[in-house]
Amino acid sequence: VATTLLNLSINGNKKIAIAKADAIEPLIHVLRTGSPEARQNSAAALGSLSVFKDNNILIGNSGAIGPLPELLGNGTPLGKRYVATALFNLSTCNENRPEIVKSGAVKSLIELMDPATGMVEKAVVVLANLATIPEGRTAIAEAEGITHLVEAVELG
Repeated sequence: VATTLLNLSINGNKKIAIAKADAIEPLIHVLRTGSPEARQNSAAALGSLSVFKDNNILIGNSGAIGPLPELLGNGTPLGKRYVATALFNLSTCNENRPEIVKSGAVKSLIELMDPATGMVEKAVVVLANLATIPEGRTAIAEAEGITHLVEAVELG
């Protein structure tokens, strides 16, 4: 089901229709309890759906953010990319930023700043969004993110 919704969500016209059809709750259920592949596809679908602001707020308010850091830390490289994309989209909405910080995502995002992951830029952009709120700045500093950010600047 998550894979089908992911494939449908690729079409911009379908993103709002999918959210209006109450598909977000089942995607969150899969994100929490599904197989690794299903969880990965659920994260990708949520990331795709979160491109639209109305969906972004709905996804943020529905509890989808909480399970994402675990998949970001322990998922496959593709799954991590999907989660990082979802977190990026969700972090563009001011209302979602405190929940992203509270979820523990900062630590996993800092771990993605290893050049070997190929996701330094995506992690930095999400961290930049989170750094716009006091709790985000605190979480980044406490997770020793400043050192990693300086290294990212030095590496270009």
